[in-house]
Amino acid sequence: MHQQDITLAILTWKAPKTLLASLESISDLLPFFREKLLVCQESDPREIEIGQSFGFDIISLDTNVGIQNGIKTCFENSNEEIVLFYENDLNLRSTVEEAKLVLLEAISAIEKDEAKFVKLRYQYGNNSLKSKAFDRYWVVKNSKLNKKLISYFRQDKAAAVLSTSLPYLHSLGVTPPGYIKFSDNFLLGSTVNNK
Repeated sequence: MHQQDITLAILTWKAPKTLLASLESISDLLPFFREKLLVCQESDPREIEIGQSFGFDIISLDTNVGIQNGIKTCFENSNEEIVLFYENDLNLRSTVEEAKLVLLEAISAIEKDEAKFVKLRYQYGNNSLKSKAFDRYWVVKNSKLNKKLISYFRQDKAAAVLSTSLPYLHSLGVTPPGYIKFSDNFLLGSTVNNK
């Protein structure tokens, strides 16, 4: 597997079993990353040991700094320009080859300045392709996405629900406002205002 100039940065907090399951699910993908960082909030020795056994450099924090500061710590400690960040509960549900192809496409888009960042929200085999609140704010009719009345009053919530339902819309062949189809794997967020 050809190693890429990319950092894999994982944030964890007191969940060694969850972390172990996640790392086991991506173990065959680990050689893809030049740098592997594990940010351990509150320095759980079990998590540190697990991370080291998978070849991660450990950033041990004395306290729980929260998700936002934990993410910041991951990015600040990376030596690579491109960082794949996730929390400790991700489990790879695609093949390693499929994951590599999607990651290579994402890296290429960033390197060519076609995208500023890439959100890999969808996991193969995930049964929840859409937000539980999708049907409250949106309806798909005749392959077209339409707002329900409440979407006009709660525009930020409707937009958030839409962003978590992109895999569902993709499965229907519907491209929502504010996005353009970049490829079969990605939608590109545009500067269009959804409000």
